[in-house]
Amino acid sequence: MPEQTPAASALTPAPALTPAPALTPAPATDGYLIRKSLVMFEDAIFKKNVDVSSPTSILQAIYRILSSMDKDIIHQKELLISVVRKVCAGIDGIPGTTDDLLPPATVAMLITILDNDLVNDIINFAQPIARKCFHALLCIRPPV
Repeated sequence: MPEQTPAASALTPAPALTPAPALTPAPATDGYLIRKSLVMFEDAIFKKNVDVSSPTSILQAIYRILSSMDKDIIHQKELLISVVRKVCAGIDGIPGTTDDLLPPATVAMLITILDNDLVNDIINFAQPIARKCFHALLCIRPPV
């Protein structure tokens, strides 16, 4: 058997390169969504876009923020509860201290809403109504 010379081995074709798989964005984790929504909610409070004395206003603002990030309604409810609990606890994680963004009375009402599972009831009540109103608005034409 003849020995290969260096020139002969240089002529052998290199193995074909396979293209790299397409990069897909990683799905946002719950922790990321919660942190991002907390920052957006805090910003809304400082811009006076949320009435901090109204628990329903707070729930609505947080729900609106979450619905802009996640389209799964079941997941939005879970995230809403997590975010509201974090907002109630404040920076130090203890509700009712001086670092809280919300007044103590509002925190107490929100905790009552969460403990009695009223968030699901409110969303389940309002969702069909909102859909009907949305579809009705599509049918109404403004006057010419």
